[in-house]
Amino acid sequence: MFKTNMFVKAHWKVLKRDFLYKFFHPRLDLVVFIIMEQVIPHNQRKFEQIFVVNRERQIGEKTFKKEWKD
Repeated sequence: MFKTNMFVKAHWKVLKRDFLYKFFHPRLDLVVFIIMEQVIPHNQRKFEQIFVVNRERQIGEKTFKKEWKD
C-alpha cells in the first residue's frame, strides 16, 4: 500500500511540475486531455530515444573502437 502510494504521489508531482504548472485547480477532463496529448507522447519519445532508436555510427567509430581494444 505504501509503495503504491509513493509511486502515485511521485507521478502526480511530475505531472503538476512539468505539465500542469499553468493551472491552479485543473478540472479532471483537462488533466485527462493533457495526459493523453502531452504526457504519453513525451514518455513515448523518451522510451524510443533510450531503447528503440539506434543512432547511426560515425565514420571512424569502428576503426577507433578496434584500435582502442588492441
